[in-house]
Amino acid sequence: MFIYVGILLIVMAITSSVSDWTSANVSKTLSIQAAMTSKLRVYKIKCTCGGSDTYATNGVSVSDIKQGRISTLVAVITETSSLAAYKVDFDKTNSKIKLYTVGGSAGASFAELANATSIASATFEFLVLGF
Repeated sequence: MFIYVGILLIVMAITSSVSDWTSANVSKTLSIQAAMTSKLRVYKIKCTCGGSDTYATNGVSVSDIKQGRISTLVAVITETSSLAAYKVDFDKTNSKIKLYTVGGSAGASFAELANATSIASATFEFLVLGF
């Protein structure tokens, strides 16, 4: 199974401002905070499943979500999915897309999608943050 990952947005730097709560710790944390925020990168990726792909238990592997632009993932946020009936989650530790569905009764908790469920031609968009 192969999932294509394409970049939709150019990498950009994020800056931050200092708020009052940091004034007591400026000498301790501000230099570290400034170094972190100056290196933080944000970009958007689009993952597309193949025409005959099926879901695999424990998630579908994504090839190179870091795109060679970052070494450490901070967060991966789901933006959109063509599979509106499912909750989409990204397991950043294992670099996998996980899909969940609600059980059959009201108030039931989320359960992982059954193995071999078709996800043919599904698309997912994620906002990736890292440094």
